[in-house]
Amino acid sequence: MIVGRILREIASALRGMARELGLFIFGMGQAMREHSVEALQLQYLEMENAFLTIVMGGLVGMPFAPLTLSMELAPLLKEEIAIMEKRHALGGDLLSDYFSSMGGDW
Repeated sequence: MIVGRILREIASALRGMARELGLFIFGMGQAMREHSVEALQLQYLEMENAFLTIVMGGLVGMPFAPLTLSMELAPLLKEEIAIMEKRHALGGDLLSDYFSSMGGDW
């Protein structure tokens, strides 16, 4: 009887350890997936920056990409160009709003 109880306790302890090990392995897998997604998102942003630098680098003083390449890739930049135009349009207004809030005749 004592041996049976000891064996049941050992089996129970082993089941608990196996359950904890399973949870640990599941957690590690989840962490690795999340880290992989973050790494892919970072890589995507870096590739997008490189793409924009190649196509629109002439605006910041870098050598221009070949014109044929820029013309082929330009349609892919619709969203970025719209954001740039919106920021340009708001930039003047923000500066004038800042100076008008200071008061006085400029």
